[in-house]
Amino acid sequence: MTVSARLLPHHLRHATLAALATTALALSLGACDTAKEETGKDEQTSDALHYVALGDSYASMGTRGAPHTGPGWCARASDNYPSQLQQMKGLALDDVTCQGALTDHVLGPRADLPPQLDAVHTTTDIITLSIGGNDAGFGVLTSCAMNTSDLNCAELHGGEIDQALAALPAKLDDVYAGIHRKAPQAKIFATAYMPLLAATDNESNCPAIEKVSDVDRLWLMQKISQINLEVEQAAHRAGAQFIVPPATELHTGCAPVAERWVDLAGTETGAYPMHPTHEGQSAMAHAIAERL
Repeated sequence: MTVSARLLPHHLRHATLAALATTALALSLGACDTAKEETGKDEQTSDALHYVALGDSYASMGTRGAPHTGPGWCARASDNYPSQLQQMKGLALDDVTCQGALTDHVLGPRADLPPQLDAVHTTTDIITLSIGGNDAGFGVLTSCAMNTSDLNCAELHGGEIDQALAALPAKLDDVYAGIHRKAPQAKIFATAYMPLLAATDNESNCPAIEKVSDVDRLWLMQKISQINLEVEQAAHRAGAQFIVPPATELHTGCAPVAERWVDLAGTETGAYPMHPTHEGQSAMAHAIAERL
């Protein structure tokens, strides 16, 4: 998921550009990590459960300043939820998550990267999956969270988002079919997209969204909820478990800094803009760990 800085309001634009500049440095350093070149693979004892993390930036990203593994543009942080889960449970982790990933990139190649599913084997024990958001236009939704144009996002993008959502179930079913072919015995956990905003967030308690219309705020929340519903229903159809930490509505980008599980500009938490914070990734890791 990518965020266009030109769509941000002036009071956040410079802060976000500064954050992204810091991100670029961190990612360039992460790309130089020769120990884990293509996957975030940790050396474990031979009896450790094999865990593969699949998906997009909601799984790959964490703190911008944390060490990164794999290709720099994947933004695969060492404090993302796969890494935190691995540390909690002593798992043998192959982390192939990558920002911007679509369902097609789980099943097929992306640029010079092999299909993410190549990391999965018949002996794989645990799989986590964060996918579907980019297929459903999550990048448009995050841009709309900071929209300042006269026309609201529901009018501009409602049709394309609804079309993308209608196509999402079949794409998710294809991903699960591919996983089941390769690892029929693996436990699969599909992770939610934690909401950027909640119904209680408004300009009085969150100046960052003061120029976003009430209509757009409601539309944004509804569409993220719809994405999560499709992800949840696809998981249930496939016999996977859907994971969402409790009380996410209390930990949006408008919550007190220390309580944010996602952030908007990311400047106060060190997170990537419009993505989970370290604390948010920790909450997700704990929620998965409770189901293992």
